[in-house]
Amino acid sequence: MKKRRVVELGMAVLLLASAFLLSREGARLVSKEAEGKKGVIVVDAGHGGCR
Repeated sequence: MKKRRVVELGMAVLLLASAFLLSREGARLVSKEAEGKKGVIVVDAGHGGCR
């Protein structure tokens, strides 16, 4: 019983660590893609009306 509990705890720690590492790597990838692009300026005429 105790061995199973230790294995489950180890799997949970590995799952959380891998989720953290993958999300950090994903954020790096997105920020690298955004660096090379120029910003876009959008002008809204404001003719939407008010209800």
